[in-house]
Amino acid sequence: MPNFLNWMGEDGKAGAWAASVYGANTSAHITHRIISDKPQQIEIVRHNQTLAPQTVRIETTRIAPDRDTMFAGRENNANAVLIGYKDHPTIPDTDIRAGDRFSLNGSRYEVRFIFPETPGSIQAWLEVIN
Repeated sequence: MPNFLNWMGEDGKAGAWAASVYGANTSAHITHRIISDKPQQIEIVRHNQTLAPQTVRIETTRIAPDRDTMFAGRENNANAVLIGYKDHPTIPDTDIRAGDRFSLNGSRYEVRFIFPETPGSIQAWLEVIN
C-alpha cells in the first residue's frame, strides 16, 4: 500500500515518522509486494532520450495534491500515482524525475512531483496528458 502519510507532509515530518516506524529494508520489501501485485513496464523519456524499461505500479485517480492548485483545478483532469523501487537489496532504484514522460496502454503521462521522504519506495504524482 502506498505511504499516504508522506503525501500529506509538506515539511517531511510525516516521512521522518514513517522512517522511524518502518525501516527502509522492510519498506522496500513491502513496496516489492505492492508493485508485484500489479506491475507495469514503462520506458521513460527524459530530454529526448529513452531510458531502459523499468517495472513500477501505476494507479489512476481524480484527486490532485494540494501543492498544485493550478493543476488540480483543470477540468477533466485525470491523474495517477506511480510507485517505484528504492533501497531494495536486489532491485535497482526506479530512475524517475519531475518532467519525465512515458506512455502506457494508450495514455501519455508526465511526472509532476516526486514525493520526498518515502522510505523503501519512490512515489510520484503523474498527470495524464494528451
